Amino acid sequence: MRKLIFTVVIIVGCYYLGKYFIKSGNFDKLLQNYKNPFLVPRIEYYLGHINLILNKPQQAEYRFQRVLKNYPETKFAPASLYYLAKLHQEKDINKAIQEYNILIEKWPDSKYANIAVKAIEILKYAK
Repeated sequence: MRKLIFTVVIIVGCYYLGKYFIKSGNFDKLLQNYKNPFLVPRIEYYLGHINLILNKPQQAEYRFQRVLKNYPETKFAPASLYYLAKLHQEKDINKAIQEYNILIEKWPDSKYANIAVKAIEILKYAK
């Protein structure tokens, strides 16, 4: 029983420590200083997804933009642009169409390019 309580206390403590670390801006500083091209784009991309799940579109947009700006040659770049366009669909259809077109132009062989073509057709019809 003591082991279970200890484990729960450690997990809850790590959660709140991590939450503080992210809110304080220290996590972003760490990612900027840690230039691992394998790990950092993944972290940024998945943090974008976590923020989508938590219904925090501004934070998700920030993370996806960081992937595009800092790691445009990774496999996470086309996916990040796709999710940015998807975020913008609700507010600004023209911006979303423009981002989908950039995705198709830059990464025509990605699986997201095919989805973007269909999304553009739907958005043009919805106008």
